[in-house]
Amino acid sequence: MEYILLGTIVGLKGLDGTVKVAVEDNIIPKTNTKVKIGYSLKYSEEYTIDNYKITTSKYNYLKLKEVDNIDKAKRLIEKAIFIADNEFEISSNSKDYSLEMGYKVLNCKTGEPIGTAIEIIPNPGNDLILVETPNGEFFLPFIELFVKKIDHEKKTIFVELIDGLIE
Repeated sequence: MEYILLGTIVGLKGLDGTVKVAVEDNIIPKTNTKVKIGYSLKYSEEYTIDNYKITTSKYNYLKLKEVDNIDKAKRLIEKAIFIADNEFEISSNSKDYSLEMGYKVLNCKTGEPIGTAIEIIPNPGNDLILVETPNGEFFLPFIELFVKKIDHEKKTIFVELIDGLIE
């Protein structure tokens, strides 16, 4: 069986052991797939994928059945993930950040324009969207709580803001 590189674990996402993965390609592993994690394939350990979430950022989230807390997850940072060449699909969705740059940012409740997304900033906790408004710039966390929908056809990002975020 041949193995290929899925990506590298670059950080943590939450307290339940979920990790952030910097992916090499648009590979989507199947649930319950066995993967090998280590600094090399030869010196790796086997884990089982519990959940794999593709995000709108350049990182995806991986939950392993054997990793149920943050301490176990910390030991995996900077290690590579290898997957058997018959245990994944190729996604046609590109995660190129440049796609969202220049998008209009609209309030999802009112439809009113807020500003323009001018940059995506990778960040260990969650990525940030730098939004330019007539009154200046602000950072918007690139998470589902705020980013409700991205319409690539209309080049629009629909967001829900909390009080005080842009003041």
